[in-house]
Amino acid sequence: THSRLIVSTGQEAVVVINGKMTGPFRPCAEGHVMNTKNLPILTDIWAKLAYSGETPYPAEVWFVQTLSAPDFGWGTISPVMVGAKYDSNGICVDLTAGVTLYGTMGFTIVDTMRFMESLVQTKPVFSRADLREVLNAKLMQLLKPSLAKMLKTTSLRDVVLSQDVIGNAIFQDFKTIAAEFGIELSSFTVEDVRLTSETSSVIADLDQKAATVAKEALERSVLVSLMWQIWRQGMRVPVRSHLQ
Repeated sequence: THSRLIVSTGQEAVVVINGKMTGPFRPCAEGHVMNTKNLPILTDIWAKLAYSGETPYPAEVWFVQTLSAPDFGWGTISPVMVGAKYDSNGICVDLTAGVTLYGTMGFTIVDTMRFMESLVQTKPVFSRADLREVLNAKLMQLLKPSLAKMLKTTSLRDVVLSQDVIGNAIFQDFKTIAAEFGIELSSFTVEDVRLTSETSSVIADLDQKAATVAKEALERSVLVSLMWQIWRQGMRVPVRSHLQ
């Protein structure tokens, strides 16, 4: 009681007493004087505990940075495995493709209390790395269905050139999820999309087979064209001998 809480610009503070949160306390020139008016939980504590010259309860003050983070990096820890279809020159194959993605997002913590209650909870420290881990985990839940949906209309090879399409598809859904944690997502970009070496190897083998099929089809077309020209010229050449 009568302690003064100083909150700097770009921060909000939350006071935690006996596991219960009070706040947020925003920046102000004179600071916040702690008493039962702004810490109503104290009323109940004082009623139950006799003050003996020492603080009878544990208290914590959390400072949460509310400044925007415009370049918060994200990325897949392991490849996202999605079903895809290879279709070229009559070769149609269902396969499982591995895709890795990296990019950045911009956001601001707009609801400090919700952020604390949903993410921080009882952790002694919640750092930028902790937040990245949580957001990445939530993001991975969106990436797989988004890519699977996209691959229904986009060839697997074109996925690596579709950063903007993937980013726009994920942005709105991820914005809703972030809001559940008191975070307002302002931007989301996909900067790099790559197929795993295993997937690229499979595609290369299929491309080679497709090229062989295309070559054989072209040779048959040329042969048919040649036979047609011979027939038109009135030459009587046995068809079987040409085929042989």
